[in-house]
Amino acid sequence: SLLESLESKSADTALLEAPWIAHSNPKTNTNNFERGDGFNVYVDGARFLPENVLISRATISSFSSSGTPALIHIGDNHPDGSDWACCKLNGGSVISPTYGLRVEFRQKQFDPTLTIVVIIATIDVHGNYQHVGISAINAFHKPDAMTRFDQPSDANLRSFCLNEGAFQLPVYYGSFPEGTEKFNLRAIRSMRKIPCSTTLVRIEKAGYDARGYGLQSVFQPGLTSEERDAMKTPAKPYALKVYDSRQCKASKEERVIYESFVSSRRRLSTIGNISVRQTIKLLIKSFKFEEDYDLDGRNSDYELQNFAKKALIKKAGVKHTEFPHLNPATMRCFCPDVGFYVSIDGLENVVVKNYELPFVIYSVCPPYEYYCSDPDLRIPTDVEFTYKWDFSSPMCKPRFENGPVLINNFSETPHSNLLLIVDVRVLDTRAARRIDLDLRDERNIKDIRKCIRSAGWGVMPIFRSDLPSDNKTQWVNSGNFQVPLFSGGVKREALSLLTGLGHDTTGGNMGYNEVLQRIVQLSARDASKIGPSGVVLDQKCGNVLVRMVDAQVIEFCPEPATNDSEYDKRFIKAISKANVESYKMKKADGGWFSKAATLDSLAGGSGANLVSFRRHAMKFLMMATGIEHYHI
Repeated sequence: SLLESLESKSADTALLEAPWIAHSNPKTNTNNFERGDGFNVYVDGARFLPENVLISRATISSFSSSGTPALIHIGDNHPDGSDWACCKLNGGSVISPTYGLRVEFRQKQFDPTLTIVVIIATIDVHGNYQHVGISAINAFHKPDAMTRFDQPSDANLRSFCLNEGAFQLPVYYGSFPEGTEKFNLRAIRSMRKIPCSTTLVRIEKAGYDARGYGLQSVFQPGLTSEERDAMKTPAKPYALKVYDSRQCKASKEERVIYESFVSSRRRLSTIGNISVRQTIKLLIKSFKFEEDYDLDGRNSDYELQNFAKKALIKKAGVKHTEFPHLNPATMRCFCPDVGFYVSIDGLENVVVKNYELPFVIYSVCPPYEYYCSDPDLRIPTDVEFTYKWDFSSPMCKPRFENGPVLINNFSETPHSNLLLIVDVRVLDTRAARRIDLDLRDERNIKDIRKCIRSAGWGVMPIFRSDLPSDNKTQWVNSGNFQVPLFSGGVKREALSLLTGLGHDTTGGNMGYNEVLQRIVQLSARDASKIGPSGVVLDQKCGNVLVRMVDAQVIEFCPEPATNDSEYDKRFIKAISKANVESYKMKKADGGWFSKAATLDSLAGGSGANLVSFRRHAMKFLMMATGIEHYHI
């Protein structure tokens, strides 16, 4: 694999490229940690942080199982007197920075349940402080521990050992674990991992001063800078395999993410792929601070590092938990090999009769193979439909329980105007009951198709338009969305224009929003004036409830929205003719609804065999649509 080839390269090349190199150091420390002993913790750097991280900082903290912090030795107004450090100028890219942070832990007695926590934070393009995530390692382990990660749970344990060594640790999203009685590694591991992101941490026992002054410390008075530096153990190159990586063993998905990132090199335009030095210069220019900093003079390194420190200083007294978290939706650029997830959660304001069962066919375009004029020539590859209904939901507001479906069958980098097509259909259950599904002759297939009618269709862009993108760098729209419906069936001519593959009447190219404003009309008469691509906005404000998330961050997939305010209405607002207020969710028995019948009435009421009904309906829909890759 690509990762194996990286490991065989020179140390310098592997150090720059590989996010993790497998290394195991199972040997545990057997020397008891005595009263009066101390230790030092280093954060050497991080690897493959999210791509929306700019310059970053690392902070060292610690907590016992009860949540009590240990004492960190910090000298007042001292060059080494800090529990945090920002990324270094000459330390790789902003997504794999070095920190060179060292903190001394000195107190008479330590709690054996102590957990060392590394907090990673960044600033966004507007200079706002944001929390990225945390890494954690147990400071001590039991003398008879099977592994060095066997954390003591008893605060009164008298015999325990320092967990000395170098570790590569996963980064977990969020501030600190919530809803747990004890603060420990188990609680932190219950948090969501940020894919591929890790930190490099070392723990070493503090030595004793040869002059009899107790434990060595860089804060001892009278030391020269050379003597202080001699007390610090420098980090070894990552490629030399010194960091125990057992806690962050790469999953199959993580390997695909990284291999795609390296092999395609399609993300050169993202800021995460450039050096710390370049990023700081870009930030200074974007904040219009050029006159305040010497960017190219003799002291430029000092000036740039000073800017980074000032930009990353956390306000005194403000806790990390009080800052907003990094947006998971933009952690990774879109990766065709990994794809994205789509969930059709329901419909709103759909016009159905009391014997019709609504469902949604959905796919991406281009291509348009499923929407050709001859149904016998349709290619249903990578086309899905909803077949799990919430039978307690109203027929006019049906909800689906299929959940997120992975779409990743891209032979090459997809078109930048890739669209999701949502095609709403309804099944006439009265007519369907009179058809024998065991017959596969041409006449019977035609009768089956006649039981289905179109109830509207809509589109939404797969990729965000508010972030810099091209055919090689794209960001998936993530969240809960309301997609407005157009009347009738899907129009291939409209799709061609919306993806930018068609032209207006003057022959010029138009953008997605420009096309949308042009082709969407409020009446059939106005739509006919546009030509074959003209579409009519649904008069009842019907819309589809769609959830979408990049598959690289599926752990951060949003839950289905439960009220109107939780839905993103940008695709409704994009149509100037649409009245956004009319798309607000209504009660099932309000407005123009004559009866709030529920879907289970189609099966014969609440006591009906819904499993059997769903299986029969699914078989019918597979035959009617030609989408037959499901297992009944």
